[in-house]
Amino acid sequence: MNEVNLADYPAAGFGRRLGAIFYDLIVLLGILLIAGLPLPLLDSFTSDMRWAAFIKPTYLLGVIFLYLGGFWVYGGQTVGMKAWRLRIICQNGQPLSWKRALTRYLSACVSVASCGLGFIWAVFDSKKQAWHDRLSGTYLVWRPSSDKQKLDIS
Repeated sequence: MNEVNLADYPAAGFGRRLGAIFYDLIVLLGILLIAGLPLPLLDSFTSDMRWAAFIKPTYLLGVIFLYLGGFWVYGGQTVGMKAWRLRIICQNGQPLSWKRALTRYLSACVSVASCGLGFIWAVFDSKKQAWHDRLSGTYLVWRPSSDKQKLDIS
C-alpha cells in the first residue's frame, strides 16, 4: 500500500478519544463479566499457591488485549471508535499487525498506570499522538461523515 498522507485526515480530538474510551469500557465490562465467570473455579484449585494471584489479572488483561487488538488488527476500529468515527492508521498505510497492536496495548497500559498522563499528552502533542500512538507508530484519526469512502484501509 502507499504511504498515507496524514494531512488528509484530521487527528482525533481529546473529547472524541474520551468518548470512544467510555464506549469501549462499557463493552469491556460486559466481556470481563462473562470472562470472569470461571475464575472462582480457579480459586478452588490454587488457594494455597502464591503465583495464582497473578493468573487472574494476567488472564483478564489478555482478554482485554484480545478485544482491543482484534478490532485494531481487523478493521482499525473498536466499537467505541466506530461510534465516534475514529480509526487507527499506520504511517505506511498498512493495517496494524498483532505485534504493533501488542505494542500499542502495552503502551496504553503504561499511559493508564501513569494516571492517564499518556492520554493527556495527546492534547499538547503537535501531531495529537498519545504515548501509545507514538510508541506503536500509529495515528488516531477522525473520519468525518462526508469522508466515509476516503479512508479505506483494510
